[in-house]
Amino acid sequence: MLLEVKHVRRHVPTMNEKTPAEPRPCLVCLACYEDRLASLLETAASLRLYRVADGGATYAGECFMPGEGLPGLPGALRRAGVNRLVCGGATCRCVEMFLAAGIRMDPWIAGQVDEVLDAVVHDRVSGLRAPGICPRRAAGGRGTGRRQ
Repeated sequence: MLLEVKHVRRHVPTMNEKTPAEPRPCLVCLACYEDRLASLLETAASLRLYRVADGGATYAGECFMPGEGLPGLPGALRRAGVNRLVCGGATCRCVEMFLAAGIRMDPWIAGQVDEVLDAVVHDRVSGLRAPGICPRRAAGGRGTGRRQ
């Protein structure tokens, strides 16, 4: 008896209708300053990598800011296998660079490293959005900062 195989095109979830959501397991980068997220991406003292899978996160190493600074960071993280970046403040242009590189980005997030990792594992990162951030801007859009 032969089985008929149907090829079904699977819907791929997207973030901001541009970048695929990160696969599980995934490699997440936290842009840190000491034991918390840096308030701005460009002021991060360390770019810590964590492998997220099976309801937990495991430290996987650290990346350093490339010599060319922020413009070179999306490529460096992509080469390291990073699927997602969680960071503090970032400009719209910066967000666009990461989305173009295929890296999911969660900007304008604030918190201690352990708190942020727990939020990543349990899909609650948006709950750590820094106060006063326009929802469109935090999602990578070009918000005006005012309610419409």
